[in-house]
This record gives sequence, C-alpha cells and structure tokens, in this order.
Amino acid sequence: MVPGGVTGENPDPGPFYLWWQLLPGWLRPYVQRRMADETRAPLDVNQVIPVMIEQLASMAWQKMGLQPDMMTGQIHRDIEQARLAIDACAALCQSIESRLDAEDQRSLQNLVRDLRVNFVERSAGANS
Repeated sequence: MVPGGVTGENPDPGPFYLWWQLLPGWLRPYVQRRMADETRAPLDVNQVIPVMIEQLASMAWQKMGLQPDMMTGQIHRDIEQARLAIDACAALCQSIESRLDAEDQRSLQNLVRDLRVNFVERSAGANS
C-alpha cells in the first residue's frame, strides 16, 4: 500500500500518487516509516538533495533514450530535456560535494561524467 491509502490496484491519480511512483524503491520504506512516525522531524535538505540527484539522473537517462520512460514504459528521446536534467543534476552535485567524503565525491563525479559522455554520444547520433 502506498502511504495515504492509495493501493497499487486502485491508485489515486493525484499528485501524491505520481510523487510516490517517482520515488526510488530503496527510499520508499524510509518514507513510509517517516510518514507513520508521530514524532516527525522537519525534512533535512541534506537528505533531500541526494534523492533529487538520483531523480534527475534517472530522467536524464530516460530522456537520452537509454531507459524506458517511467510513466509510459516506452523509449522517448528528448535531447534538450536530457541536457537540462544533466545540468541540474551537475549543479546539485556541485552544491553538496564539499560536504561528502572522498568516496561519495567520486561517485557523484562519476555519475555526472557518465551522464555527460552518454549525452555527447547520443546528441552526436541525433545530428547524423
């Protein structure tokens, strides 16, 4: 069951359901526990930014046509949307990089590098 009473068989098509569907699977149990917890603490931006980075990276892969669109299950290619997602992902990575240990910094740098290399390859293919 999705928090808020929405079930997988009978989903509420509202904005919460869409948000829930976009949430990475590994993060859902944490969100469910936080929503059920009566002593909820305010969200910490340091916890939200990595989720946003993952979402933007996922959208970039989809918009480059390298993964199926999460809403349609189809491959949809939009190079300009991919560029925007990559630029936003890179900006968020840069904003938190100084707060991370060396291993996490390398992971983010590798992610951005992989996105950019694939973007160059995919955009060159679109122009030929």
